[in-house]
Amino acid sequence: MLSNEAQRLIINDVKEAPFYSVMAYTTPDISHKDCLAICVRYPRNGEAVERLLEVAEGKDKTGLGTGTEIIDILTKNSLCTNNLAFQSYDYASNMSGSINGAQANVSKIVGHNVIYIPCQAHRINTFIEHGCNSSLIISNMIDNLESLYVFFSASNKRYSILCKEMSDLDNVLQLRNLSKTRWTARAESIKAVWCSFEAICDSLHYISSHQDAYDRMTRTKAHGLNKKLHSFNFIVSLIFMKNIMYKLKALTETLETKHLSLVDAATLIGTTIKILEEINLDTNSINNLIDSAISFSTTLGINPENDFKIHHRHKKPPTWLDKNSKTQAKCKDAEAVQAELEILRSLEIKPDLTTANIFEKCEEIKHILPLAKTVCDLALTAPVSVATNERTFSKLKLIKTHLGLQLVTPD
Repeated sequence: MLSNEAQRLIINDVKEAPFYSVMAYTTPDISHKDCLAICVRYPRNGEAVERLLEVAEGKDKTGLGTGTEIIDILTKNSLCTNNLAFQSYDYASNMSGSINGAQANVSKIVGHNVIYIPCQAHRINTFIEHGCNSSLIISNMIDNLESLYVFFSASNKRYSILCKEMSDLDNVLQLRNLSKTRWTARAESIKAVWCSFEAICDSLHYISSHQDAYDRMTRTKAHGLNKKLHSFNFIVSLIFMKNIMYKLKALTETLETKHLSLVDAATLIGTTIKILEEINLDTNSINNLIDSAISFSTTLGINPENDFKIHHRHKKPPTWLDKNSKTQAKCKDAEAVQAELEILRSLEIKPDLTTANIFEKCEEIKHILPLAKTVCDLALTAPVSVATNERTFSKLKLIKTHLGLQLVTPD
């Protein structure tokens, strides 16, 4: 009864909105069946609202199958697909494919173009993954972090040695597992190794040098890991990525908030990109970072000149980028929309003006500026990420674990 009433209130709320968007995300449960979480996002009184609509069993993982299931759930819940303006999923090919993906099939089924906005949190995650993998030095550093965690966590005896070494140091952090899916979570792993670097090296040296306490294979692994840590490439990568990853981690966590609008998300992403570009162009800061790595490496007996190699690769802009304004599409109502937005902006001139202020003001005078109201509603409707869907599975796992359930019961 509670479930039905909550769902009824959500559906009625969505029906009152001029537009809405749909977000979908799938994951297998403990019974090895795919759970499909459907969430909707819509504007209400100048604010963006995200609600879980339904969790069902995903029976067909193809683009057509998933797209059909999404529309069937919307239709079953009496939501008019004519008002469906946006859709958002992760980067899996069966969801994001422009020809056979769910996003393409959803548009075909409803009979109009439903704009696809990739999950920005997944987008940042993919960006970080490809960025790290493009550098041999950085990818080797990440592999070494994973090897460190596996080496110590696989044995209580080894882990106790590490804990003992850490007890004599200040501000140390326990080693963290590297998330396979969320690359920004690796910021904690990098920080843990940096803060506990001395204790880790001492532990590896102790294990590799005590023949009576550890077998040959264990001592060989410890010696190899210790040698990799005493590499200038590893040290300079650790120092550099420690700062970069925390900036991207903060961005990703903000993008996963429910009420963030696409406008604010674009601003945050643009600001982060600007910060990264400034870091890239700041020669003095880079040199200072390298000098710090050299100084630290020297204390460890490392010769930076022999150990460090810089890799450069010039990248040309993709050929599909078109900066020619004459070939860009123009909306016939662009001038009218621009005029109303300028009027709206002039009404809200404040030093600390935010997009939330603009949305609130637009709601007050929507009868005067109807086109600006439509733009604001679309901006609020446009999804930023599928984090709400993912949080659904986290809560569902807690419930199912507590109840000891083994099967999906979507009905």
